[in-house]
Amino acid sequence: FTALLLSLSLSDLLNMLSVVLGIIFVLLKVIQFYQERKKLIKALEAFPGPPKHWLYGHNHLVRRELGSVGIVSWGEEYAYAFPRWFGPVLPSLIIHHPEYAKSILGRMGNSLSPLSLVLMSSVTSTTTISVLPSKYSNKGELAWQ
Repeated sequence: FTALLLSLSLSDLLNMLSVVLGIIFVLLKVIQFYQERKKLIKALEAFPGPPKHWLYGHNHLVRRELGSVGIVSWGEEYAYAFPRWFGPVLPSLIIHHPEYAKSILGRMGNSLSPLSLVLMSSVTSTTTISVLPSKYSNKGELAWQ
């Protein structure tokens, strides 16, 4: 092994080192992705929702069910709230029951540090609150649409 290393030039050694470091970096990112996904699934396991694809989330279902009409039907099927996944690691919690939304907002108070909220109206003129992890949103801003 040492004879092989001595016979290689410095550029060959640097190329091998960069390949090894690249593989280590990719493996660390895969592990980080897996741990983050596992943490998000555990945080949302209390809320039943439509089945999701491990990679697409609910995107393929929303396209099939004509966008917001499909989400409104999920609101009728799941009583107070349900998770909506935009891919493997970007969930939102869609709260569509007014009393449930009031209790969530009342507990949060003025602090939006752990979560940020996107408030929007749906087709059925009920208020839908979408709760996103603050990592993926505008750092605690409330947006009305």
